[in-house]
Amino acid sequence: MKLSHRVPIIKAVGDACNLRCDYCFYSGMNQRPSRFMSDNLLTMFLEQYFTLFSGELSFVWHGGEPLLAGIPFYERVLQLQRQLAKVGDVVENKIQTNATLINDNWAEFFKQNKFRVGVSLDGCRVSHDRHRRDVGGRGTFDAVIRGIETLRRHGITPGIIQTVTRNGIDDVDDDFHFFTEHLRVNGWAVNLFAENSSPCSRLQNEGLRDEDVGHLYEKMACFWLSQNNENLYIREIENVAAGVTGRRAKSCSFNGACANYFCLDAEGLVWPCDRLSTDVRHLLGDLRSQTLQEVLEGGAAVFHAERTRQLSNDCIPCRWRSACNNGCTAMRDPHTGTYVYCNARKEMFNAFSVLLNTEPTTPSAILPMDSKRSQL
Repeated sequence: MKLSHRVPIIKAVGDACNLRCDYCFYSGMNQRPSRFMSDNLLTMFLEQYFTLFSGELSFVWHGGEPLLAGIPFYERVLQLQRQLAKVGDVVENKIQTNATLINDNWAEFFKQNKFRVGVSLDGCRVSHDRHRRDVGGRGTFDAVIRGIETLRRHGITPGIIQTVTRNGIDDVDDDFHFFTEHLRVNGWAVNLFAENSSPCSRLQNEGLRDEDVGHLYEKMACFWLSQNNENLYIREIENVAAGVTGRRAKSCSFNGACANYFCLDAEGLVWPCDRLSTDVRHLLGDLRSQTLQEVLEGGAAVFHAERTRQLSNDCIPCRWRSACNNGCTAMRDPHTGTYVYCNARKEMFNAFSVLLNTEPTTPSAILPMDSKRSQL
């Protein structure tokens, strides 16, 4: 049986990073000696990956801070991809960076080689520097903005990912206005800081509770509606809108596609995703002693795929079951198995169902948003 397509999240530098963000789920680990991916491991992995998969292939380069690997590493990646790609393959590279190391050389490299670039930026200076600091404890806002401006000078529009903690909820309105009015971006994604999915984080008592996320969603939706801009894309809004109109959401935390990804670390260990890579109970296998096919078809991978599809007792009667799929696998209550932000999601789905006048079981084209914004 042919393997279904899997998207690799590759940690070429492991958890090595030039920052010390206190909410990072690697922050308690990145004092260890850095282990960068060897050329032997990179070559072996790509050879096996291109043997197993074909068509539209995406590679996600993550960290730690993946730019620490250096441009020559990614030049080698491109060389191998060109050598190994089959006729008809379309290869795309994505990289998620803190942007503090971006310079003209990096920006030109990304532009010439069509990398999609994501940047971690939590909002305005106050929000960003609250948790995203360097090894000396200094805020990194200015360095990130310089990196973004450098990318833009080279014709690259980076994606923005914002992380929100409990003590940042009150500032998100300022952050949203900063994104649209000062940074002038047309969209961003919001990551939720949950302590149960960040076991190595140094940040205590700042994990978002269900009621916090409900408040955040409300602020997000009100801001989105107030902008009356059909080109404004906020990932979480789009995922909810997709769910209530019968379309498949893009994010794995909504569409139940957790098992369509895997995470390869710098030493050859394979995990379901980076959020689940700090607990050996989630380990799928080791490329130093197994082939990639053996890992992805192995018992641990099968068990994980089954676990991602598990619904809790709260999910069974829920009208939004197919739109939510019990949320992120790494963010489920260890006792009940329910997604920890279940109530917040249901409130958002219900509100958008009224806004769009639709039912979750009725597929339809999404309605023009500008004509509906004032109704929520």
